[in-house]
Amino acid sequence: MTELLTVPEMLSPRLRWLAKFCVVTCEMPEAEDGGPWFAFVRLPKDADKSPVECLQTYWDYSDGQGLGSGATLDDAIVDLAKKLHLKLWNEEP
Repeated sequence: MTELLTVPEMLSPRLRWLAKFCVVTCEMPEAEDGGPWFAFVRLPKDADKSPVECLQTYWDYSDGQGLGSGATLDDAIVDLAKKLHLKLWNEEP
């Protein structure tokens, strides 16, 4: 049986923005600095690492400059965008 309607996958503007800038997020409830949520740009060389492994590397070497943090997922993404001077998905033309 064939499908009647084939619909291509469509990402929301927010998910397209995350993919465009290779932003990865993770939750670390035990974290003391900045909150339980973190956002950062995953480098191509780290594609095979888990977000937690990448976070440890970024934490050790970036001095927090390329790391967004916040009490919520959205707060962490906004913090990262501000640090990297990126327009958010709802700010782009």
